[in-house]
Amino acid sequence: MSLRIAIVGGGLGGLAAALFLRQVGLDAVVYEQAPELREAGAGVVVSPNMVRALDGLGLAHELNTFAVRLEAAWEFRRWQDGRVLFVQPMGEQCERLYGVPCYVAHRADLLQLLRRALPARLLHLDSRCTALHPHGDAVELTLADREGRTSRAPADIAIGADGIHSIVQLAVTRRQEPRFSGLCAFRCLVPADNAPAMALRPVQTHKPTAARFVQAGISRNVGVVIFLEDLSRVQQQAQQLKLASLGRLTANIAHEIRNPLSAINHATELLLEESALRNPSHARLLQIIHDNAQRLDRMVQDVLKLNRRDRAVREEFDLGDYLETFAAEFCEIEKVPAGIIRVEAQVEASISFDRSHLNQIMWNLCRNALRYCQKKPGSIVVSVRPGPRRGTIELDVVDDGMGIAESLRANLFEPFFTTASSGTGLGLYIAREICEANAATLEYVERPVGAQFKLVCKGVLA
Repeated sequence: MSLRIAIVGGGLGGLAAALFLRQVGLDAVVYEQAPELREAGAGVVVSPNMVRALDGLGLAHELNTFAVRLEAAWEFRRWQDGRVLFVQPMGEQCERLYGVPCYVAHRADLLQLLRRALPARLLHLDSRCTALHPHGDAVELTLADREGRTSRAPADIAIGADGIHSIVQLAVTRRQEPRFSGLCAFRCLVPADNAPAMALRPVQTHKPTAARFVQAGISRNVGVVIFLEDLSRVQQQAQQLKLASLGRLTANIAHEIRNPLSAINHATELLLEESALRNPSHARLLQIIHDNAQRLDRMVQDVLKLNRRDRAVREEFDLGDYLETFAAEFCEIEKVPAGIIRVEAQVEASISFDRSHLNQIMWNLCRNALRYCQKKPGSIVVSVRPGPRRGTIELDVVDDGMGIAESLRANLFEPFFTTASSGTGLGLYIAREICEANAATLEYVERPVGAQFKLVCKGVLA
């Protein structure tokens, strides 16, 4: 005879307990006093240990359908002087430390995720536990519905998940009355345009966000309301104005440089063919001129491409098929073993992107990775997984090289910044600009070993 297990309370804890018991072959019946599981509560942080627990239930992948991966840090400041009291990093650092990300979700969405995984026969709604009576090695629950009808449910084990007014608690210990801690928390939503103009303080996050601290109530001892504002739209408008001016300027300059540059390059090639100039020192000097002329020509080409960045023609295509084809072509053209790039698609997805733009970005990222990796099988890993927000896909390029020095990271995406003697310093800058033209983002991610670039774009799971 199997154990009869009763769980009182159909919240997150009660449903999760029932699901974990099912994993070890034990069916537990959940008794919930509400007639239906409706929207209740507010946001909840799904911390890494909770994500791991959901992964154990086979449900973690569904978080991406309704939850948001937490990127920003929690930052707590003293109201009186603005001094930072405590900072809790999230985002990539959280994932690096614990192996899984941290999410924020609405409690009702998380509750429905657990409910869908539990068979309907194991959830009894409109069943409020009013008493618990021990009977030898068993217990008996007294249940009541909204109409006042009562029933009894025998069980070998009763688990209390019924909150601070727990009936199960009274069967094993005295009730502990809640005590006021003396602290109050205020939560509200206010349009950013209507928020009072207070001191602008940056939140420690990779995203363009600002925090405004607004006094709550008359006395400063009451507390503070924190307004988080997304500054990405302001930055995008400034970027568009800058690029419009830069585009006109660079197009004119590039065309003016290109003609004399072509003449220099052609004259150098002719001189290299002259028998009278085959002296080794002369040949070396001419080769230097030829190589630098070609480098300038590549720079001009990059500048002209930058001017055409906004001409994105997006299309929907399967990302997995594209990456397999790209990896094969890259290895063939770069003349490296086919296994040096490994494609890891955790999900099947299609994305909305200009295919030629994505090709340019991937070639740039993979060439950089090839330059610094150990050139072993799997030294470059291209992975696909659900993005941090609903309707997005994340594409990562990771290598096993030495990584990027901390002193250089701030300048990675600056134009004309390069650590390679033959580089133009425009590759990563143009790659990020092209991403923005496709409503995507490109960021560098810190790693203990190697380098990682993360591209997040619009897409859907297959």
